[in-house]
Amino acid sequence: YYKYKDYVFLPDPEMASRKAVISLMLHHDRGILSEVLTTMSQAQASIVTINQNIPIHNWASVVMSFDISALQGTLDDLVTKLGDIRGVSDVHLVSVE
Repeated sequence: YYKYKDYVFLPDPEMASRKAVISLMLHHDRGILSEVLTTMSQAQASIVTINQNIPIHNWASVVMSFDISALQGTLDDLVTKLGDIRGVSDVHLVSVE
């Protein structure tokens, strides 16, 4: 007998969202992460997590997961736009759910 059985429900299919994970290398300059986030916001990508490591030789590794349910355009377009930002290099789409 599970005492919380009345509080456990199946996920609502309408609440389902699509997630993607990207990794980037950002040069250690002021405003670059902000520009990345602005670009993602303009594409209607909703950030779920951000993990940024400390800069080594002026480059920081960043991994972001984000919701792409309402994404305007394609993921390939977003990856290209992110790669075109000054100070951003090695943009890779890691996974899509």
